[in-house]
Amino acid sequence: MNRIHKAAVISKLTDIEKSVRGNFVDVEENVSIDSFVKIKFAGGNGNIFIKSGVVINSGSVIYSGKGLIIDENSIIGANVVISPVSHQYQQKDIPIKSQGFESDIAFKDFDCSVYIGKDVWIGPNSVVLDRSYIPDGCVISAGSVVFGVLQPNGIYVGSPIKLIGFRS
Repeated sequence: MNRIHKAAVISKLTDIEKSVRGNFVDVEENVSIDSFVKIKFAGGNGNIFIKSGVVINSGSVIYSGKGLIIDENSIIGANVVISPVSHQYQQKDIPIKSQGFESDIAFKDFDCSVYIGKDVWIGPNSVVLDRSYIPDGCVISAGSVVFGVLQPNGIYVGSPIKLIGFRS
């Protein structure tokens, strides 16, 4: 069952699905979720935790996959896709859609496959892929594709993502 704090501000035009597998989204206080955000339970048995003070801008799509944490005071720009899920694809004689999803969790300490730390800013039209660890203080420029473990307070751009500096 989804848990939405009474002090969260969620647009009436946001679509938060209910899981058919018993997974949930947990939205803490002072979270702001804009219109046309889609939160979808697909690709695994993970839960979604959106911590206090997070802002998710219009048009973003968030999948549950193998689990996701967006930590305190982070900003998700417009039209960002966060996808903690990967399809199996190795067997060429079986259609990819019939092979299912990978099941291993990338960050066992957090019980998730995408972790977005505190005070992170992810620019518009970025994509955050399975097995992405974005630590506290990172800035991700618009249109970036994120994969892998980043450095705290790093400033990243591009596709593939590239470190260009650090916040001071």
